[in-house]
Amino acid sequence: MKETYYLNQEKALPRMPVPHDNTISSITLEDQFITFVLETDIRDKDDSIQYYKPGTKRLIIRYHLVWEDDIVVLYKMKHSPRHLSWLIPPRLISLDGKRLAEFTNRKHSLVYKRHYVDFNSIIIELYSDTQIQIKAEVDYIEYEWFF
Repeated sequence: MKETYYLNQEKALPRMPVPHDNTISSITLEDQFITFVLETDIRDKDDSIQYYKPGTKRLIIRYHLVWEDDIVVLYKMKHSPRHLSWLIPPRLISLDGKRLAEFTNRKHSLVYKRHYVDFNSIIIELYSDTQIQIKAEVDYIEYEWFF
C-alpha cells in the first residue's frame, strides 16, 4: 500500500509517520529519489510504526528530490560525553549515491531517528556510530507499506 505526502502544497504540511528507532537496511539515490528501506519484519520491534499501520512487516520511504545535486549531509561528532559539535564544512553527497550507500555498510547499524518537514524541504536525522543529518529539497514523500 502506497501513501504520498506532498510538501509543496499551499495547505498545511502533512502529518507523516516517523519510523523512530527503525534500522535502515539500505539507502539508494537514483531517479531523483532518496530511498530508505527499513529492516524486514518490523512488526514485533517498533511501536511507532505499529501505531500507524498495525501488522506492518516492512516499510520503504522514498523522498522525491526537487534538485538532485543539492543534498547536504552533516556529521555530528562526539568530543566528550557532554559536548557535541557539527563538523565544518558539511560533507556533500555525490550524485551517484555511493557515499549515501556507505552509511549502511558501517560497523554499527544505521537507525532512523526523526525528521522535520517544511515547505519543499526535509531534515532527516539518523544515527550510527555518530549522528548524521541529511538536508534536502523534497516536494513529496512516498511511504510504501508491506503487510
